[in-house]
Order: sequence, then structure tokens, then C-alpha cells
Amino acid sequence: MPFPDIARTIRERPTHAALAAAVAMLLGYALWLFTYAEDDAFIIYRYALNAVGGHGFVFNPGERTEGYSCPLYTFLTAVLMGAPGDVHFRAKLLGLTFAVATLWATSRLVSLLDLPPWARAAVLVLVGANGNFALAALNGMETSLQVLLVTMAAWSFVREEKQGAGWTSALWFLAAGLNRAEGGYACACAFLIAARAAWRERSRARRLTWALVFAAPMAAFFAWRWWYYGDLLPNTVYAKSVPFGLALAEAPTYLLRTIFPTADRTAMAPAVILWALALRGAISGRLGGAARLLGLLVAARVAIVLRSGGDWMSGWRFMVEALVPWSILTLTGLVEFIAWARERLQSPRGHLVTTGFAALVVALPLLAAPTFSGVHDATSWWRVGWATDTRGLSHAEWMKNCLAVAAHVNEHVPAGATIAFGEMGMIPFLSPQLRYLDTYGLNDRQIARLETDARTRLGVTDACDDPESDVGRHLLQRRPELIASVVPADAPAPRPLSDRYLPFSRLRLPFADGGPPRYLQLWKLEDEAVGH
Repeated sequence: MPFPDIARTIRERPTHAALAAAVAMLLGYALWLFTYAEDDAFIIYRYALNAVGGHGFVFNPGERTEGYSCPLYTFLTAVLMGAPGDVHFRAKLLGLTFAVATLWATSRLVSLLDLPPWARAAVLVLVGANGNFALAALNGMETSLQVLLVTMAAWSFVREEKQGAGWTSALWFLAAGLNRAEGGYACACAFLIAARAAWRERSRARRLTWALVFAAPMAAFFAWRWWYYGDLLPNTVYAKSVPFGLALAEAPTYLLRTIFPTADRTAMAPAVILWALALRGAISGRLGGAARLLGLLVAARVAIVLRSGGDWMSGWRFMVEALVPWSILTLTGLVEFIAWARERLQSPRGHLVTTGFAALVVALPLLAAPTFSGVHDATSWWRVGWATDTRGLSHAEWMKNCLAVAAHVNEHVPAGATIAFGEMGMIPFLSPQLRYLDTYGLNDRQIARLETDARTRLGVTDACDDPESDVGRHLLQRRPELIASVVPADAPAPRPLSDRYLPFSRLRLPFADGGPPRYLQLWKLEDEAVGH
């Protein structure tokens, strides 16, 4: 397209141009950070692998524990498990597909809002340029699917409210509720608005239909979960139920990760400005009823972070599903600020100042881009030779160590043996013939429910080799054949649990993650016959 035509498109159709730019920025981030991954993604893969193998949605065959928090995505992974290609590579492509679809859905949502054309376009730029959004698309987990479902639900709901007809948004809210354990919060937000509207309407049939479309299948799912797992909530909720005081202490820092993968002093000033604009947008009358839904979606996610303390992973995973509503509110607040400032600065200089401030706000995510370069040693796709398999994509040192550990246990530990360990992602996925007892409790129902305050966002953190700790006493009762631990290479090898376990095998880890050398130590129960 000739340059004048591009300029005319930007001028006449800013949202279309911004959508193309947002997709380009997202894909640029993705190529740059392509090897980024999180260990928890491989937990999902193991559940899906067992389901395809006829064992059901379990981590260990015969043990029904819901150690995942994304039923819909886990089911989708199982359905695609037999598709050609590597599961981890396929998950990255799926995540990117969901992220691109989210940008399209965002363009449809902003088209329904009473915002200036430049602000609608800026929303797309603010989302597409956010590196946390790219991390969510690459982590191999359900995050970007959840962002898409919540955005589609918001778009569908706002459109139905404008038209005064329809109930299909309930299906999108249902999908979001099935995809994340706490996903039903989004429907609860919409239900509050729908109930308020129904109270004022003479005909409430549409509202009742809307509620039933969501509630009936969701009730059936909870009944299945109770029957299959014996719980109403995923096991991870119990394992990560951190003390409320600890959650409140960690939550503010987490909430400041608006455009940074980790929050520090450099993140505070721009984050506070963005949050202030979002708050202004939430109380603005410019968006009408849509502001109530968008504001509730963001507020509900904030409440979840305040209770949980956020997430241990890099990025903004616990908030990113509200990124689109948050970005819309931020731009709405910016529009209100510009209108207020220009009313008081009636001069060309005032217009220049406000225009410059608006450009800075929209550009902030790109200014934060360099901080993503060191996230989990993430690197570009071309630097790993355009790899399309888990081994080739394992660029981070912790992933390379996991590959080495998996190879070691596959060689030295007989099939069917149980290993108590605190690494429940890639290693168990690559050694499906072994059983794993998760000392953090994410995939172990009994440890998750221990009466202990030794909990963090990782799960139960009691010392598993201490016979006086809650987890140690539990292991003495469960008697796994092997206990695995990662220890410094220069430390004497301890004998855990009152010398009930003897040294079995040892592997020096090839990468030290910038610290002192370490090794994997395996101990075996002294009265168990475990082949070397």
C-alpha cells in the first residue's frame, strides 16, 4: 500500500490501524520472548496425558486430585494431545492465537463505547504493547484463553444491554467460569448489573434465561467435580490458601505490575498514574452502563489478588484477564483528564502538554519493554533455531536442569515408584511412568489440607525432610519409596526424616542459575527394595 494510503487509513480508520499495530507489537514481543515458560504448564500437560491414556484427569493414576485450576483448558489440551507436534510448542501457538483473537474482540468492544476515535485506537495499543499480555500468551497455560473469554463476554454483554435483547453473553461467562476456578466472578459481576436492570423492567424473561444458561451447566460441572474429586474447589485453592496478612502484604506490590514483569521502585510511579486514570474512568459517566461492568471486572480481580497475594510467576497473570477492561478504564480516565486540563489551559501550550501526556501514557508499555529481557532467561525464537519441541525450546537454565533430572530418574528409578518432590511440572511430565507425591500439596489432597501456616503462593512450604514438621510427619505415614531434593553441591548430604531414608543416587545439575553449584539428591526408604 502506498504511503499516502496508509496515512489516510490511520486518519480515517484509526481503530483498524491500531488493531494492526497491536497485533504487530504482540507478535514482536512473542518472537522476542518465545522461550518463556512456566513449570505449571507441564502439570496441565501431565493431566491431559493421563486422560488420553485412559486414567482420567489425574496426576497419578488412581489418585483423584484436581491439581489444576483450569478445567476447560485442560480438557482442550487433552483433546489436542493426539494432534501432530509437540504439546508445549502447540500450547504456545494456541496462546498466541487466543491473544490475537482477544485484540480483535477488544476492537469490537471499544466500538460500542462512547470514546473518541483516538482513545478507542489507544486502548488497542495499550493492550498489544503490554509485555505481560505477551507472557500470558507464551506461558503454555490457560491465561490468554481466559483473557479472550472475559473480553468476548464483556463485548457480548454490552451489546445485549444496548440492544435490549439476547443472552449469548451467558455462554461466554460460562466458558470463563469453566476455564478458571474463580472465573465465575465475571458472571457474578454481570449478574449484579442484570439483576439491577431486571428490577426496573416489566419483562424479566430474558434475564431469567440468561441466568439459567450460565447456572444450569455450572451447577452440573460442580456436581461432577464433587463426584469425581470429592471437593467443590480445586486442590490448588487449599494448598495456596496463604494467611490473610501475608496476602495483604504482598498484594500491593503485585498490583503495581501493570506494565512490568516484576514490580520495583521504577514501576511505582507509572503504575500509580495508570491506576489513578483507571479509577477516574471507572467513576466517569462517559461509558454509561458499560463502566459498571468493566469496573466490577477489574475490582473483582483486585479482590482476588488482595486475598491471594497475587501469583509467584513473572508478569501479571492474576490480573491480566482484566487487562482489557482496565485499559479501557485507563483511557477513559485519560480522556476525562484531557477534557478537564484543556478547559483550564486555554492555550496552544496547554494542548501540547495534554497531547504529550496522552502519548506518554500510551507509550509506557513500550518504554517498559527492556525489563522483560531477563524474565526466566526468555529469549527469541530465532536464537533457539526456530525449535518446535520442548527440548529445543528449553532455553532457561531451570528448564535445562529439569531435562537432566528427568533423564536421571528415568534411568535410575523403576517404573511405578513414588518420589516425594517439590518440582511437579516438567520433570513428572517427562517421566510419566513414575508416581509423584507433591510436597507443596498442589497435586496432593492430604498435604494441601494440613493444618499448617507454612504456606506461600507456591503452596505448603514445610520442610519435607524434618520429621517434626507437618509435611515430614505426613511423609513418614505415607512412606514414599524415594525423596528428592535439590541441595548445594558443597553441603554434606543429610539423611532426611530421622535417618529413615538412605542416599540412593545423586546428579550434579548442569546449570547453577547464577548461584553456587547444586545437585539433585535421591534418598530411598531404608526398608524398601528400590532398584538402583
